[in-house]
Amino acid sequence: VKEAFPEAVLLQKCIIEPNKILSPLVESVQSAISNKSFVDLRSLLPDDIASNCDDVREIIHQHIRDLLSAQQSLRDNFFRGSIVIDDDLGLFFSHDMTEQSKKLLVLLAQEFGK
Repeated sequence: VKEAFPEAVLLQKCIIEPNKILSPLVESVQSAISNKSFVDLRSLLPDDIASNCDDVREIIHQHIRDLLSAQQSLRDNFFRGSIVIDDDLGLFFSHDMTEQSKKLLVLLAQEFGK
């Protein structure tokens, strides 16, 4: 397969073409970091890939990380962010969003704790 498709990425259950699958995910992570937001990466994957939790984990933890490694500040922000992966989710939360959420939760707890 690698001879015929040298750019192909072999996952546990499928083979993907990185430009078509990984590039939109990296762009979405960049957007989430820039906008101090989050992205559901799993929703951006085709169903046959998204249905396999191990492939989703590999894509997020290995392949997205590898693509971001050339961009130091972006890679650092990716590692500072939070990732939640389970059978239905593949979420990336930017560090800034997490910090803002913590501040809001403290204020809410103070308000409702009165």
